[in-house]
Amino acid sequence: MSYKVAIIVPTKNEEKYLPNLIQSLEQQTFQGFWRILADAASTDRTRQIALEHGFIITEGGHPYLGRNNGAKKAIGLGAEILIFIDADIILPHGRFLEMALE
Repeated sequence: MSYKVAIIVPTKNEEKYLPNLIQSLEQQTFQGFWRILADAASTDRTRQIALEHGFIITEGGHPYLGRNNGAKKAIGLGAEILIFIDADIILPHGRFLEMALE
């Protein structure tokens, strides 16, 4: 399985929720994806947490703007499949991305 995948997460002060999403992403059997955080000027540790876990940061804004900016960044990296996930989501199991891509 060889996909060019980007996970795009629009955020604004999500330090409380982001670690749970990150943990569920790290548990995925499919790991061939870029992690992009489209942040709307968070004043908490959202950006720092994301950077510590390999996210690429781009500027966000209202959710639609964050998604659009994240998509532009992902396409610029060569992504062909874009997956938009909110910061308070936890993927249900470790094969979720693999199954979705199949």
